[in-house]
Amino acid sequence: MSFDDLRRDIEDHIDRETRDNLDRGMSPQAARAAALRKFGNRNRIAARHSPNANRACDTHEIPGLFPFIHQNVLRNLDAVGL
Repeated sequence: MSFDDLRRDIEDHIDRETRDNLDRGMSPQAARAAALRKFGNRNRIAARHSPNANRACDTHEIPGLFPFIHQNVLRNLDAVGL
């Protein structure tokens, strides 16, 4: 599946959810907004599922990376008196 195919699938999913929301009586704007909220961040999802995704850089897959960065940021802020 190409990246463009993936993006089309994502948009199709959001469009179906929007139609379902319209059928439930929501206004068009509210239906689309609810569908987008339910689906989540389209760009991030598309990038994660792209055939060319560099998943090794995903902090969720590198245990301990975020706490390590967080700890260093706090230490540096403390060092400069913030």
